[in-house]
Amino acid sequence: MPNDTSFSSKWLQKTDSTGKPCSIWLRQGKEKSTFMCSVCNVELLVEKEQKPTDERNILQHELDNASKMLDEGNSCLEVAVATKNFGDIEVAQLLIGGANKKLDGLQTQLNDNSEQMNQLRKKVKK
Repeated sequence: MPNDTSFSSKWLQKTDSTGKPCSIWLRQGKEKSTFMCSVCNVELLVEKEQKPTDERNILQHELDNASKMLDEGNSCLEVAVATKNFGDIEVAQLLIGGANKKLDGLQTQLNDNSEQMNQLRKKVKK
């Protein structure tokens, strides 16, 4: 992403996901590096929010994968207990422990990411 991103009037000619022109809700913010959503009355940074947003999307994907790993471990544990297969119980415990550790780390990273985005938004509101 370039370091000096600024609002572009060409964005106003594009259509949003609903097929309506962006000019209905989009306008330039107080500074050249911000834009304003007139629907929710929030001013956002053009470039500085993109990195945390991308990071949040990656973290969310990793969180989904870790949740699937936890579900797999729980399912494996249920079957292992029902069949009294102690080897599979150990495998299930490893899956569950690894998933929980990953989920804890991701939750911390997501909290940090949310705080970073909130700080950026506070700077814009000043």
